[in-house]
Amino acid sequence: MPSAMDMLKAYKLFVQCNPLPKIAHYFANKTIFDDVKGAKVVHVVDFGILYGVQWPCLIYALSSRPEGPPHLRITCIDFAKPGFKSAQCIQETGRRLAEKARLMGV
Repeated sequence: MPSAMDMLKAYKLFVQCNPLPKIAHYFANKTIFDDVKGAKVVHVVDFGILYGVQWPCLIYALSSRPEGPPHLRITCIDFAKPGFKSAQCIQETGRRLAEKARLMGV
């Protein structure tokens, strides 16, 4: 089973060849960012977070709000896949995103 880092590298290569996921993430994050203007608490529910590649950009944007960053919570709802350690992957993704948020003050 490939590591999370290997999968992120593969995803980065995929996005270089096919920008559609990056564009979709941009517009989704922009919509969320605009809709939570002034909110002190933001709770995002992600169905199928996998490696969480969408969220670092939103975390960064929220960290630079003029009114200060909100308290952010991202809840993942995922479906078990045979032969895939989804719980382990989600926990690893959660740790990585929590560290990114901590470093950015979110």
